[in-house]
Amino acid sequence: MGKKSLCHETQPLRRDQMGSIFRIHVHSSSDSVHLKLEGDFNGSSACELLEVLKKNCRWATRAFIHTSNISSVHPSARMILETNLGALDGKCLPLFFTGEHADQLAPRDSKLS
Repeated sequence: MGKKSLCHETQPLRRDQMGSIFRIHVHSSSDSVHLKLEGDFNGSSACELLEVLKKNCRWATRAFIHTSNISSVHPSARMILETNLGALDGKCLPLFFTGEHADQLAPRDSKLS
């Protein structure tokens, strides 16, 4: 079975258990991974983002999380993201948050662009 390409991986648009729609577009370049978030960002979305970071940060030295296509941010999402970043074991750090919702999502030690 061949290895799945990470160059332009897109998760299908889906509804989570609360009826929210969320998708992550993944693109790699050099030693970075770019994650474009789309839809409603809630606790479930934060967990999904962490899983995508774990999967794609085996080789990347930094991650850019683009937030301009997020339609809404649930207040608990940032807390869930910040609390669980330790699971990345220092990989893919620093995280760079960009876009309209960057300040709502970025944990304290992250960089805003």
